[in-house]
Amino acid sequence: MSSINMKRETAGPMDSAIERVTEALKAQAFGVLTRIDLHAKVKEKLGKDLRPVVILGACNPGLAYEAYCLNSDVASLLPCNAVLRDVGYGRISVEIAKPSALMKFLGDEKLVAMALDADARLRKALESLTPAPILEWSAIELSQHVDECELVDVREVDEFNGPLSHIEGAALVTLGAQLDAYLKKRSQDVLGVPLVFICRSGARSLKAAIQAQALGISSVVNLKGGMIGWNDSKLPTHFSRGGSSQS
Repeated sequence: MSSINMKRETAGPMDSAIERVTEALKAQAFGVLTRIDLHAKVKEKLGKDLRPVVILGACNPGLAYEAYCLNSDVASLLPCNAVLRDVGYGRISVEIAKPSALMKFLGDEKLVAMALDADARLRKALESLTPAPILEWSAIELSQHVDECELVDVREVDEFNGPLSHIEGAALVTLGAQLDAYLKKRSQDVLGVPLVFICRSGARSLKAAIQAQALGISSVVNLKGGMIGWNDSKLPTHFSRGGSSQS
């Protein structure tokens, strides 16, 4: 199932991202009416910690007026929410629900058609945000977080099982059609889990990371130096043939 959200990852910190998102929405005639600092409310009411998440209620008065005149039930779906999530490593995921997807809940095809204009405007707002640069970790940095990550090796099968071997727990998802299908299936972020791409030297995996980011997947990381760097750092590898490991 595809996400109802349009997504874009941009650089933090949160306050700076909020300002840029607000300006991007304003350029598409959406004003921010409300702001909820969800993490602060959760801490206040429940005493529990959340990574910073801010919800901005945005509204285009003209579109909202037309929609309300067509079907007053639309008021329960206003304003449009723009969610900014701190996904770590200086990156903010910006997520906006497609108005057309929300209108489908009302079963009104005229509203859905009207909401496509709002979709287009909000998509332009997201696309105007400067994307966050791809985060790159050295082999040593990855080794310190490896148990917290989802590892995707984009090499060919013979490389995966070859002299450089692979990192134990890495999924082999070859660059190209296989990776494309994998990323589209994985349309939702796994919260708090960095998606780390690996190849021989770091070049192919960087392409894969950029591809994943373009699909709205947050917390994307490239292994700088690839398996060459991993082996040079004398970190453990796993041979699937025979299941042995070396250090």
